[in-house]
Amino acid sequence: MTIPDNGDTFEVLRRHAERFQRRVERAQIGWTDGRVAFRKDSVIVRLQESVQARIERALGGNYTLEENPTLGIARVSGVKARDALARLAEAGVEARPNYVYFAGPSYFGNPSFVGNPSFFGNPSFFGNPSFFGNPSFFGNPSYFGNPQVNTAEPVPEPKPAWPERTDRKARPVVAVLDTGLETVDGKEPRHPVLKGHAVVHSPWTTGPDVTVPVDEDMLDVDGDGLLERVAGHGTFIVGVVRKHAPDADIEVEGVLSSFGDGDDWHLSRIVTELLERTTPDVVNMSFGTYTEDDTCPLAMGEAVRLLREKGVVVVASAGNDATCRPAFPAAHPDVIAVGALDCHGPAAFTNHGRWVDACAPGVGVVSTFVFHDGPAGEACGADPDRFEGWARWSGTSFAAPKVAAAIAQEMIVSGVDAETAAQRVVYDRSLFRLPELGTVVNLV
Repeated sequence: MTIPDNGDTFEVLRRHAERFQRRVERAQIGWTDGRVAFRKDSVIVRLQESVQARIERALGGNYTLEENPTLGIARVSGVKARDALARLAEAGVEARPNYVYFAGPSYFGNPSFVGNPSFFGNPSFFGNPSFFGNPSFFGNPSYFGNPQVNTAEPVPEPKPAWPERTDRKARPVVAVLDTGLETVDGKEPRHPVLKGHAVVHSPWTTGPDVTVPVDEDMLDVDGDGLLERVAGHGTFIVGVVRKHAPDADIEVEGVLSSFGDGDDWHLSRIVTELLERTTPDVVNMSFGTYTEDDTCPLAMGEAVRLLREKGVVVVASAGNDATCRPAFPAAHPDVIAVGALDCHGPAAFTNHGRWVDACAPGVGVVSTFVFHDGPAGEACGADPDRFEGWARWSGTSFAAPKVAAAIAQEMIVSGVDAETAAQRVVYDRSLFRLPELGTVVNLV
C-alpha cells in the first residue's frame, strides 16, 4: 500500500487557501461585525418617487445606478457600501446592503481543518483503504466547515439506473437557480443522464465567473488544475431533481459563481429574466445568507413576491451551520425552507427552527457531477479528485431539490397544480413532522 506524501497534500491545501483569498478580494466581499457578507462596492435601493434626485444629493455623481423596474429596485454601484448606506439613510432613501449568498459548506471555515488530527493524522485518511467510508474524514465538522475546498467525493455510476421519463406531454417545470450546468458548447448537457431533462436556454452565458455568475458550471476558472470551491453544485442539484421527478423539465439559471457566491442584485435580475422567458412551477434555491437584522434582503424579497404572484412554489435550503438563526431566502414566509436528515435523524450540520418547513435526506447524496481530473494522484487505491460524472455530497443544498422534485412528482401523479402539490407534500397537517425541521420528505 502506498502512503501519500503529506507535503504534496499540504501544498494543494496551501494553493486552495491562496485562491480562496484572491477570490474574496476580487469579488469585493466584506463582512459586518455580525459576520454577514455583502458586496463592498454596491448597495440596493427601493425605487420611490424622486429617489434619483435624493441619491444624487446623498452621493454626488460618483456612482452608477442600474434599475429593475419590474421589481421596483435598483443597484447603486461604484460606492463604498457602508458610507453609502449611511448617506442614503440621511437622505430618506430606503437602502440595504447588497447581501452575498453562498452555496456549499459553511462559508466561515473552522481553522481546525488544517490542524485537526482526524483529517491529517488519522490513519483512516492517509493509510487506510476505508478513506471514503470512514466518518472521521467525511463526518468531521472541521472538514464540512472548511471554506477552501470542493467537498464532493467521486463515486461510480449508481446502480440500478435511474428511471427514464414517460411519453407524457404535460410536464411540470422546475427551475434550478445555482452555479449552472456543465454543457457541451452551451448546446446540451454534458452528462448523458441529464440529456432530454435539463433545458439549455439561449443565450447561454459562459466564461470566467469571478464577479458575475454565468449559466455554465465553471470548473477551474484560474486554470490551476484545482476544482473550484462549489463547481458542480448546480449540475449535482439538477441530477437530484432529474432522479426523483424524471418527467419534469428542468430549467437552469446561473446565479452563483463556481466560488459559491452570488448577490442580492444578480439574483433578482436573473429571476426577472427567467420569468420573461418562462413561468416555472417550482424554483429551487440551494444557497443562503444571513442579514444584520434577520429580515429578508430587499431584492430577494421582491423576487419572491413576484414568483409567488405568478403561482410559482419556491423551495430553498435552510443552511449548514447548525443554527436556528434565519437564513434567506429559506426563512422568507412564502418560501419552503428545507433542512437535512441523516440515517439517524437530523443531520449534525442542518439549520433548524420554526421557520424550517420540511426536511429530507441530505447526507451522502449521490447525483450527477462534472467531469474533471485534478492534480492529486491516486491514494489508497482511489483518486480523490478524479470525477467521471458522479459524486457524493452532503448538505441542505441537496435536501432542498428532493422536496422540489417531490412537489413536481405530485403534480405529475395527481394532475394538480404546484400550489396544491406543495400543500400535499409539505403542509398537510396529517404528515409526519420533526420539531424545528418540519415535514419529513423521505426520498433517498
